[in-house]
Amino acid sequence: MNFHWWQSLRFRIALVIFFLEAVMLSLVLSETQSYADENARRLIQEQDDIAIQLLLEESNRALLTLEYRRLEESFIRAASNPHILEATLVDERGLVVTSSNSERLGKAFSYEQTDQQTYLRQVEIESMADSIGELHLVFSGNELQDIYHETLQLGMSIGLLGMLIIALAGIGFGHLLTHKLQRLSKHAEKITEGTEVKPLTFKGRDEVSALAQSLNRMVTTLHSNVAKMRVMAYHDELTGLANRSRFHERLEQAVTNAKNNHTQHALLYVDLDQFKIVNDTCGHDAGDRLLAELSDKLNHTLRGRDTIARIGGDEFGILLEGVNPDQAALVAEKIRHTVADFRFAVDERIFQIGASIGVVMIDHNANTTKSLLSLADMACYAAKDRGRNTIEFATENHTELAERNEQMHWVPEIIAGIEEDRFEIHFQQISNTKAIEAVFGWEVLIRLRGRDNKLHFPSNFIAAAERFDLMPRLDRHICKTCCEAMARGELQASGDFTFINLSGQTLADKEFPGFFQGLLERLNLSPSQICFEITETAAINNLNHAIFFIEKLRNLGCKFALDDFGSGMCSFSYLKRLDVDFVKIDGGFIEKMLENPLDESIVRAIVDIAESARFKTLAEFVEQSEQLERLKTLGVDLVQGHLIHRPEPLFDTSAPNVCVETK
Repeated sequence: MNFHWWQSLRFRIALVIFFLEAVMLSLVLSETQSYADENARRLIQEQDDIAIQLLLEESNRALLTLEYRRLEESFIRAASNPHILEATLVDERGLVVTSSNSERLGKAFSYEQTDQQTYLRQVEIESMADSIGELHLVFSGNELQDIYHETLQLGMSIGLLGMLIIALAGIGFGHLLTHKLQRLSKHAEKITEGTEVKPLTFKGRDEVSALAQSLNRMVTTLHSNVAKMRVMAYHDELTGLANRSRFHERLEQAVTNAKNNHTQHALLYVDLDQFKIVNDTCGHDAGDRLLAELSDKLNHTLRGRDTIARIGGDEFGILLEGVNPDQAALVAEKIRHTVADFRFAVDERIFQIGASIGVVMIDHNANTTKSLLSLADMACYAAKDRGRNTIEFATENHTELAERNEQMHWVPEIIAGIEEDRFEIHFQQISNTKAIEAVFGWEVLIRLRGRDNKLHFPSNFIAAAERFDLMPRLDRHICKTCCEAMARGELQASGDFTFINLSGQTLADKEFPGFFQGLLERLNLSPSQICFEITETAAINNLNHAIFFIEKLRNLGCKFALDDFGSGMCSFSYLKRLDVDFVKIDGGFIEKMLENPLDESIVRAIVDIAESARFKTLAEFVEQSEQLERLKTLGVDLVQGHLIHRPEPLFDTSAPNVCVETK
């Protein structure tokens, strides 16, 4: 019986096996590719979320304080990542305030997808349940496509190799081929299910064994890539510690554990003191090296069950599991000592830093992780307020933290008040004791008009402005407002001087003299009628800055006055070092002068010293005619108070000498 080779049973078996296994391998490789693609998408999504979280914290702070310079550097650095094409921050008006693309600044944000390989993620930023802006990130999908094509190419190569091996093995080893392919099929199914599998081994060196080895290499490569992406997703690249995202997960687990099992844990918020000095003097590379070295030391001070994470530039979060307050205090003190004993050498210079630590206990009454971190952050700031390099325990009813939290609520209101020009000017007359009827000048007082149309006095918001370093900006705004009013004729100078009060923080602003000089030149105003008024306490606390500040502005032709004089402990000794023209006696001495002979003696001493030094004296809070007569007798030059004139709003009045109160 004659038959051709294609009619042989061996060929038919090989052909059937080849066909069936080819289909099976195609399905397996398809499933493997789908799994790899889905896993890659998930990991890319996690990577995107991490990038958003890292920028969201800084963006929130920048929108509150309007300090965008450092944020711009973070955006540009983020955009240097090939996966991030653009980072943009939009304020509540819809305008771009910071972007890695400088062409967007000041414009309304818009996004048109011109490339299918890009996509936009946007996150709304809230403060006090109100939207204050949005963070927009444009990502590239090329990384996902590269992973997809690489995996597809590898899968197709393995598939072609497998089909060839199956065809050859099916001719001579049909029964062995069937057995080995069954094992290979089950192994591939476990891979597609995401199950951890051991490497597949076959005896012999046939083609199916080679296919198994190729599959093993592919699995090893995939697992290695997944492990690397997990490390990137949950660890800080610089220090190797857990990142903010991972720390949030661990903190949530601790809160759940505390509630379900009535256990107790501790959250530590660590902020390095004096770290900025290293960055400013030696550069960010040195700062990064310091963080890496210190992180390693801190990590070795903790137990294996505890978690330490870098959650900000020089801020760390530490979770201590299963500890009571005494144990938490012991560990916090150990960490503080570790940082204090750490020495960082760079360019033959030795730096020593400190750590302010806020501690919050976590028990079955614990709230959300967000509230715990906020409470720990406020406790850390309270530690800084106490002089830095200290430890502060926080509780939900902590008085100082509650006060700071209340002040934080004023921050966006102050910023909005400046931007929307809602700070109003009120004025009070200043008179000469020798001619009360004549107007020597006016002291201008500021008020903040709220969005609810209520008028807020400085005592409500100035403390918040000082704590969060907003006073220099507020001082500039008030100076600009008053000078522009003078230029428009709404404040017409008919006296000798215009008094403008400045905060102690502004004394340290080296750019203010240039700002004010430019303001005068732009408005064509003379500096000879302007007298800056600074409080005695601010001058003493910032003595070197005050001396430099006074010298710069006196060179322009401005005058200076010391406000609240006598409230400090060393007034007279410091007076000779400050080149001022006026001394404003603290109102506390004026109020009780008639009843308390000591207060009158202090006023007399101030007048005598001012007369010897050729300063003019000004008494505030004059409310009784008896006070006025006594001040005349003592030789006080100028007076103000409700007896002379009650403050009233500035409309279109001819107000000569202006004293802008920003204290």
